[in-house]
Amino acid sequence: MKPWRNDERGAAAVEFAIVFPLALLFIFTLMYFGFRALIAVATNEIAREGARFASMRESNADDFPTEAEVEAFLDATHNPGWLPAADVSLTSVGDGPGSRVTVTVTFQDLGLLDVTGSAVRAISAVFFDTPPNGVDFNDVSKSVAVRRE
Repeated sequence: MKPWRNDERGAAAVEFAIVFPLALLFIFTLMYFGFRALIAVATNEIAREGARFASMRESNADDFPTEAEVEAFLDATHNPGWLPAADVSLTSVGDGPGSRVTVTVTFQDLGLLDVTGSAVRAISAVFFDTPPNGVDFNDVSKSVAVRRE
C-alpha cells in the first residue's frame, strides 16, 4: 500500500478550481475597463462634435443652432449605434460671435456598468460607512466648451 502523501491524483483539478475563477475575474475586469474606456472616448468625441456644431452657424442662418438641433445632429451623425441616445444640454454665455458655448453629453443607465456600480456602492458602504451621494456609476458625461465663430 502506497502512502497517501505521494498520491497526486486530482491535483490538477484542485489547481484548476483555484486558478480558473481568478482568471475569469481578470478577464472580465479587463473587459469592463476596456468597455468603460471605449464609452469615455465615444462620449468625448460626441461632445466635441456637438460643441463644434453649436459654435458655427450655417451660411444662410441668422442664429446659432438650438439645443434640439444639436441633439438631432448628434443622434443622426455621431452616435455609434451601440450606445443609447444621449442627453444633450447646451449652455451659452452671450449670443454673438466670440461668446462661449458649452455642450454636455450624458449617457444614462448603461446596463453593463450596473453590476459594477452596485458592487462599488456596496464596497464603499462597507469601508466608508456611507455610499457616495450623488454618484451614479451607470452614467457617463462629458462637457466641452468652445467660442462661437
